[in-house]
This record gives sequence, C-alpha cells and structure tokens, in this order.
Amino acid sequence: MIRTRKEVREVERIETIECDRCKREVRTDDEDWIDEYYEFIAVRHRCGWGSRLGDGLRVEADLCRDCWIEMLKPFARIYE
Repeated sequence: MIRTRKEVREVERIETIECDRCKREVRTDDEDWIDEYYEFIAVRHRCGWGSRLGDGLRVEADLCRDCWIEMLKPFARIYE
C-alpha cells in the first residue's frame, strides 16, 4: 500500500526582469514574456584574488537584448 500526504511548499517565481542598464522591464504576464526572457543576458561573476573590484566580490548584471548587443557589438566576434 502506498500512503501519501499533502505538503505546502513555498516556490519562488519570477514576476519581472529588469535591464540594469536601460531599466526596461518585462513581466511574466506579458504575452511575449518567454521570447523576451530568453533574450536577456544574466552576468554572474565572482572576483578572484587581486581583482581591481575587490577580492571575492560578486558582480551581477541583467541586460536586455538591445543593451547587450549595443554594448558588445563594437568589439565582439560574431560567427555563423
């Protein structure tokens, strides 16, 4: 016999994502949420020893597609 029980769990869900550069915001209830979400770039970096920013600091940024393309385009190598 299999016995079950009900559990209540807290779940964190994304409601909005905002570009740290231009402040553009996309909400999960927007029709094109999925397309917009997958075009955001999340930068997460832990600084190493001797970093100019500081030893062990965490650097984070969320950028919309327009901002990250504009920032990278001048020097990025783009391949097919």
